[in-house]
Amino acid sequence: NLFTFVGGAEKNRIAADATETLFNGSSADLDFRVQSDGNANMLFVDGGANKVGIGNAAPANTLDISDTAATDKTLRLGQSSGTANASATIKIASGGTGNAMLRFDYEGNVDRARIGVTTSGQALQFFTAGNNERMRITSSGQVSLGTSSPVSSSRLFFYASASTPYGLITQNDATSGSMYAAQFLQNDGSTELGSIKITNTATAFNTSSDYRLKENVVTDWNA
Repeated sequence: NLFTFVGGAEKNRIAADATETLFNGSSADLDFRVQSDGNANMLFVDGGANKVGIGNAAPANTLDISDTAATDKTLRLGQSSGTANASATIKIASGGTGNAMLRFDYEGNVDRARIGVTTSGQALQFFTAGNNERMRITSSGQVSLGTSSPVSSSRLFFYASASTPYGLITQNDATSGSMYAAQFLQNDGSTELGSIKITNTATAFNTSSDYRLKENVVTDWNA
């Protein structure tokens, strides 16, 4: 064991036995630092703030991987090589009224966007510019854009407002030919029952019957 005096009091700095090696066994306000060839704070444990930094001597979060160098930062989880059947999972667990979120910041601008689940709900929500929800996927698979309360019977729901009056816009960027704006298939997905096609100059509504597209239809039972 290694003991030193800190502020006149003896502190256990390193202790080793058959099962573990313990640093700072006296739970003193002492930092732990590992220096690499090019980084003085390759690993830094802030003993007073109870935070861990990688490349950072002043971690602001429980685990803070950051530095001031103009190099890309990558966090990798998974196999380095091989073809074994191994999964890689990142778990974000919240409790009580807490949220489970991935948050995206940029330089000094915090909370630019977020993806996650709020409180005990099971909907995956997408936010931009802080706490502004833009899209959600409910636990039953409903997708809604522009609202957190889609029509219950819808699979995909667009909410238009005065500031965004268009629910769905489809643009054909081809110089020739047509594209599907919408296609309607039979339940087995193999047969088209109808479609909406657009070109640069026209829109075509294609159905299994053209009755609804006709005008001035006259029914003659004696024909």
